[in-house]
Amino acid sequence: MGGSWGATDVGRASMRSAWLIVLGLASVQVGCGKGDSAPTSAAAAPVISTTIPFVGCASDGQTGSQAAPTSTPESVQMTAADAAQLTYYDMTNGPGVIGPRGWSCAGIYGSDGATLIVAPHPVQPSDLMAAGWSGATGDAIEARVVTGDTSGRFTVAQVIERVFPAHQSFAQGIVNEGIEPASDFPSGPHASDKITTKSNELVEFRTPANAVGLGTDTKLNERLAPGADPVSGAAILTDQTPDLNQVTVRLPANLQSLAGEIVQRFEQDDPPPASLRRTMPPPRAAAPPLRRRRAAARRRPR
Repeated sequence: MGGSWGATDVGRASMRSAWLIVLGLASVQVGCGKGDSAPTSAAAAPVISTTIPFVGCASDGQTGSQAAPTSTPESVQMTAADAAQLTYYDMTNGPGVIGPRGWSCAGIYGSDGATLIVAPHPVQPSDLMAAGWSGATGDAIEARVVTGDTSGRFTVAQVIERVFPAHQSFAQGIVNEGIEPASDFPSGPHASDKITTKSNELVEFRTPANAVGLGTDTKLNERLAPGADPVSGAAILTDQTPDLNQVTVRLPANLQSLAGEIVQRFEQDDPPPASLRRTMPPPRAAAPPLRRRRAAARRRPR
C-alpha cells in the first residue's frame, strides 16, 4: 500500500541524488585521468603508395673499390610521415636498407659476404675496413649478407648456434671441420637478448643499451658494438646453403619509432620460405629488385 513521503524521506532522497551526482562526476574524472586512454575520434595515419629517395653507397673490398650505384626513387607503402623521414640506401653487389634521411653510408665486401653501414655521421669504406670503426658504439644501421659456402660459413654457423636450433646440423658440420675451436660457437641466445622466433629461418631480436647481443657481438664479425641506445633487428636464413641476411638498427630516441618500419621492410625484401609465407599476413609492398642484387653479391668471384 502506497503512502506519502514525509520530510525525512524527502531529505534522504535529496542526499541520495547528491551522492549519485558526485559519483558520476568522479567516474568521469577517473575515465579521463592521465593514465587512461581517453576516447578519440582521430584515425591512425593511412598507409599510402609513395616513393622515398634512393642514395647509392660507395664500397670497397676484395676486387677493389666500387662506385655508388644510381637509381630512381624507391617505391614504398607507408605513412606519409614515415616516408618524409626515410631514404633507401644501397651498395653495388650487396644489401640495401631504408634508414633516416640525410645519413651517410658505405659498404665493404669480400668472399664472406657484404656489409652496408648507414650512420648519422660521415662514413667511408676505408673506415669499415679498419680493425675498429670509430662509430661502432654510436647510432647506426648495419645490413649484411653472409655467405654460407665460403669463409662466411663460420659466422653463419655461430648465428645458427645462437638462434636457429633447427639448423644445428649445418653448424655442427662447421665445428667438426676443426678450423675454429668449438668454444667459438656458444649455444643459445645472448643472456640480454629478447628473441622473437617467427619461423625456423626468421628471428627478430632486441638488445638493451650497453649490452652484448645479436647485432652488437663483434665476435660475430659485426661492425656495431654495445652503445648507449638499444638495438633491434632481424636475422634471416636464405637458400639451401644457408646464407644469412641480417639487419641491426640503433636509432636516437627521436627516431626510434622508425625502427619497426626499417626491420619490417628488410624482412619483406628477403621473404621467408613459402611454407611460412602462407601463414603470414601479406606484405604492405611488393619486394623491390633488392633481392636480385643480393643474389648477385653471393655469385661474385670468390
